[in-house]
Amino acid sequence: MNKIRKIHKRDVFVLVISLFLFWILLTVNLSPFYLTLGFFISLFIGLATTRLTIATVEGKRKTIKEYLIATEHLIALIFSVFIRIILANIELIYQVISLNIKPKIIRIKVNLKSDAELALISHLITVTPGTLVIDVEDADDEGSYLFVHFSYHCTADEESIEKIEKTIVKWDNLIGALFK
Repeated sequence: MNKIRKIHKRDVFVLVISLFLFWILLTVNLSPFYLTLGFFISLFIGLATTRLTIATVEGKRKTIKEYLIATEHLIALIFSVFIRIILANIELIYQVISLNIKPKIIRIKVNLKSDAELALISHLITVTPGTLVIDVEDADDEGSYLFVHFSYHCTADEESIEKIEKTIVKWDNLIGALFK
């Protein structure tokens, strides 16, 4: 689907450092053994998956400023996903207690182009409790359609759909900025 582009050492370095920082956040253990283990695991995964994550994305970052902007978008995306997961858990608990579940399947247009971008947004949506990406369909113009099953409950169904669409569009913009 996409052309494979030349992989730059800087891109691999950023991927390995990102994975290492994620390792630190997951383990919360700063002992030398775990830091070394985490670095080598991050290095192995970063080098092994470089062709999948970087080589299929068009464009490249040229300056440190662009890397900082991408890091800002990554932090905003992680924070947004974290908050959305907490809110979705609360809403799902309420649904289970009240037995008031109204599932829906909606079609949402996203402007993401590469398989890596679509996989990332699909995984983020699926990780959020009460949501599941059922299918991805190419749009006639740029972008794709995601078919999302969700079971959120609000006072009105339109509010639920608008809330989900707003979150997914926000993630779409952040992921699109990350992969520029």
